[in-house]
Amino acid sequence: MNSFAEREQERAAEQHWQLVQNAEIENACVDHACELAGELQDYVGQKALQVNICRSENVLTLTRQDGRTLRVSTHDHMTYEVMGANPITDQHRRTYLSRIVKRQMMNEVLTWLNAP
Repeated sequence: MNSFAEREQERAAEQHWQLVQNAEIENACVDHACELAGELQDYVGQKALQVNICRSENVLTLTRQDGRTLRVSTHDHMTYEVMGANPITDQHRRTYLSRIVKRQMMNEVLTWLNAP
């Protein structure tokens, strides 16, 4: 067999494997976002807060009655990105593409939910 044809087959197999891996990661992020949406819905219901929670793929959008919005996205390795809580940290996360762990995400969401 021609070495170019062999290399083409190897590349196709590698690309297929990478696509499968990416799909598994994306599905895990979406599943995690669904679980997080349920937890937040339960918490908001218990506290009788007026917050609308919407999920699209792996991103949750929380909207308060006063119009303030918080966006929480789930990523691989159980990391999160929270945008809308604080303009300084938002800019830092945009600049450095930093993600946070669950405890930090929960602190930011709770602070945002309980803010006047």
